[in-house]
Amino acid sequence: MELLEQRGATVVCHDPAFKKIPPMRHYKHIKAKAVELNEKALGEADATVIVTDHTAYDYPWIVKHSNLVIDTRNACKGVTSGLEKVIKA
Repeated sequence: MELLEQRGATVVCHDPAFKKIPPMRHYKHIKAKAVELNEKALGEADATVIVTDHTAYDYPWIVKHSNLVIDTRNACKGVTSGLEKVIKA
């Protein structure tokens, strides 16, 4: 998040365990805010980055509504449609 923000990106996030980003000792300057995960938020984002593999997420739905998905956890392994939008990192 820090590197993206330093390069001018607007970063938002979603985690089912956190309604907002908790204070972090080393990253107090992070501007990212937690948002509701919905079609509008996914569609407005240039990219959706998956950094943890939560079982609470519907990954086929996320891929369907995202412009680009960067999957750092192989969370989209079971997705069968829209794979042209998924980059495994």
